[in-house]
Amino acid sequence: MNEPRPSNASVRRRHPRARPWILALLLILILLAWLASRPWPDAVQRAVLERVAPEGVRLQAGAMHWNFFEGFVIEDVHAVLAEQPRCVLRADWLTCWWTRPRDPLTREDMDRVWRIRTESGSLTAPAPPALGKTVAPGMREQARVERLSALVEADGDTLRILHAEGRLDDVILHLSGTIRNLSHPEAQPPGKAGAAPVMPLPMEAGKWLGALDQVRIAGGADLKISFDVERGRPGSADVLCELRGDALEIRERHFSPWRVRLHYRDRDIYVPALVLGTDQGRINASATFRDTGRLGVEIKGSARPEYWMALLPAGLRPDLETPGIRPEGPVSVKLRLGPARPDQLLRDWTGSLSAPAIRYADTAWQGPRVELESLPGQGIRFNFHAEDEALFVRGHVQDDRTEIRASSGLPFERLKILMPDGFRSRLEQAEVRVHDPVRLEVKAGPAPLESLSRAWSATLRAGGVHWRGVTLADADAEMRRSGTDWTLDSCTGLVQAATGRVHHTATRMEGGAFSLNGRFSETSGQWRASCTTASDPRQWRAFVDPGTARTLSRFDFPGGDHRLQMEARGQTGEKGLDLSAQFEARDAAYRGVTNDLIRFHFDYSPGKLQIDPLDVRRGDGACRARIGLDFTEKLVTFAGTNTAHPHAFCRMISDEFYAAFRDIPFEPPYRMAATGTFDWRPGGERTSIKGTASAGATVTPGGRFESVSTAFSATGAVVYVNGLSAKYYGGDFRGSGTFEALGAQPGDYSAAIYCERADLDEVIDDIAPEHRAAELGELHGGVFLRGPLGAPFWDAVSGTGWVRIEDGRLLELPVLRGATRLIRVLYPAFSSLSQTDLRGAFDLEDGALHSGRIELEGDLLSLQAEGRYIFDDGFRMTVRMKPLRENQLTRMVRFASQPLSKLLEFRLRGDLGDPKWSFENLPLRWPGWFDLSATDE
Repeated sequence: MNEPRPSNASVRRRHPRARPWILALLLILILLAWLASRPWPDAVQRAVLERVAPEGVRLQAGAMHWNFFEGFVIEDVHAVLAEQPRCVLRADWLTCWWTRPRDPLTREDMDRVWRIRTESGSLTAPAPPALGKTVAPGMREQARVERLSALVEADGDTLRILHAEGRLDDVILHLSGTIRNLSHPEAQPPGKAGAAPVMPLPMEAGKWLGALDQVRIAGGADLKISFDVERGRPGSADVLCELRGDALEIRERHFSPWRVRLHYRDRDIYVPALVLGTDQGRINASATFRDTGRLGVEIKGSARPEYWMALLPAGLRPDLETPGIRPEGPVSVKLRLGPARPDQLLRDWTGSLSAPAIRYADTAWQGPRVELESLPGQGIRFNFHAEDEALFVRGHVQDDRTEIRASSGLPFERLKILMPDGFRSRLEQAEVRVHDPVRLEVKAGPAPLESLSRAWSATLRAGGVHWRGVTLADADAEMRRSGTDWTLDSCTGLVQAATGRVHHTATRMEGGAFSLNGRFSETSGQWRASCTTASDPRQWRAFVDPGTARTLSRFDFPGGDHRLQMEARGQTGEKGLDLSAQFEARDAAYRGVTNDLIRFHFDYSPGKLQIDPLDVRRGDGACRARIGLDFTEKLVTFAGTNTAHPHAFCRMISDEFYAAFRDIPFEPPYRMAATGTFDWRPGGERTSIKGTASAGATVTPGGRFESVSTAFSATGAVVYVNGLSAKYYGGDFRGSGTFEALGAQPGDYSAAIYCERADLDEVIDDIAPEHRAAELGELHGGVFLRGPLGAPFWDAVSGTGWVRIEDGRLLELPVLRGATRLIRVLYPAFSSLSQTDLRGAFDLEDGALHSGRIELEGDLLSLQAEGRYIFDDGFRMTVRMKPLRENQLTRMVRFASQPLSKLLEFRLRGDLGDPKWSFENLPLRWPGWFDLSATDE
């Protein structure tokens, strides 16, 4: 059941004392409202301010009153640190109130807790002292926080900032934290003796902090700071800061988004995260600064190069900028510095850089990566590789010593791009082509960095090298430089066979092994080199002067067995060089003459060439010589012997020399020896030569000469032939001559030739076997010739001579057989046996042989002839018959029979092969029982 509700009157009768308390409460509320609207007296305000102001803080206020909801209210607050008057706090109002909480365990009241709140305040403070010592001139020296609002709680010796917020330019600040043990006796205001020392920073930090004036926050940022500090125990502080924003501009480079976290704990400073966003990546960094004084930094990220360069201080950027090298795409960086003391930080670090590609010399290089490491006392080590490890470089730099190792498997055209401009230009001018694969190994140092280019070694291996028509396969070279000395330890390979034009004919030239080494001194300018090759020497024609190239073209090596060794020396700045060479070839031909062996050694110095020895061997003999050439004096000195065939010897000397003897057959044994000096200047005044020559036999149009030997000499332009001797068909042949053959123009010659006791039967049988006869007697004769060299012989020769034939049946001579027949027409009993002697003299002139008298004597009948023999026309002679052999008695008989002898004159025409005899004075209509033109039967 519902009970009835009591009435108001009954309530009033039950609580008669409630009305006064309600009235008192209303009066108290009215009093409090009046107090809240009225400021406190000045004396009270001063007392309150002195009581609430912290030690070392000067606190001023405009008015103070009580607010029922807020507690104590202080208006127009102005607080200044006594030791730092530039640190000022201003606020429109500040409220404070207190509570007395209970311990949740004991349920006892705890100490009073004050709460302070302010809004619309501002705080002006200088830069922290640690930064003030390192900032660059012009950097902001103090900061002003606007729109400051805070809620602070004080609990005995503990101050808690529950919330604080303000704006520093475009940065919104958020602060919270706790300060403990405010009344500790060792606690000192900032800046007083006993305060914690300023944290030491590395000298390099000044460069980074000085760059902060290049940083601009765009679009606002949030700074959150939380802390827990106990005065008197600075090492126990725990401070966490985080600053983040949408956009940050550093040296006109925009980073978005970005954030940084800073944590101070147990005297250690941590930067767990520094994040900068870029258009192609992100940069992350972290750092640790230990209470022990050791600093550690880690940086990693990916960004375009200009973003990385924007983060560097201006003083460091030139050290990292490399002209001509431009990364393509973002650059990835990983860097660890320390942990180490700040002054040792740049001695203890590791790092790496990489990019999709870099561009150098207008060429893209894929996948470059650099790895670096620096350890205290061990210097800096680095590795670089690119092109899928085809290019690799590693190095070590310590104090004043640097050491580098590099290897490359790049194609040569790409490797050439990395060479110094001067060296690359010389290679291109020389038209050197290197065939892949190419492998290069380089070692430089250890040496000071500035001397590194003068202390290195290199090894090059290539599939082939092509230079001036020569291809060197499997090339392998090792070279080094020490100070001013350059050394090529070895260069080896296989010269490939090639086809080239030799005397306008395509000729195959065999290859062979090749090796080269050398040395050059920059200090003295002296150099030397040695070379060995088994390749065809004709392949090297492009490397020598035109004269030597022509000489090489005269060789042929069908056997392919040859070897050339050379050593050269020279001096820079001077023309010419010293060259020493040894050459050997088997089954080799020179000027078309095949030889079993050609071997020679020569030494060349500027202006001089010495060939000693020269050894040429053939199946029919050998040629050995010693030759010296003085190009300044234009002299050739020589000494040598030859036992090879004269045709081969002459052909190897010159075409002109060969042409002079090629139609003369020679039979062994052959021998020629000569020594002397040849002057090839015009006139040849200093020429002086002596020599001998011999052959087993030789055949000329004049017959066969056996056991031929002669001595010869030359003085100036004149060649002398002395003591020419030979066996001529059982007789003796002698001769001598003088030839002006060595001058600028051919001169004259003169020669004397003699023959004694030659068997005329053998002469005719050899020269004209179709006219052979028996018992023709012995031939004696002599001739003296003179004329100009180089002119047609029979047209220009002149001279005198004589001939005598003894004890022979002379009318059996082919040329006289026609006379024998005519005589037998008149005198059938005529016998040719009595005509045994022939003598005569003649002159050579105008292409003809002239004779005033040639006598053929017999016991009963003699013949006398006069006239001429024209070499290109034949006989023009008259022959007379004389009785008996000439003596004192027969002269009278001949005088008496002269009219009859006049009628018995004969006319001789035709040439030696077809002589024609006829009567000179008889009528042409003589009885026809004999032929006027009767000739040999």
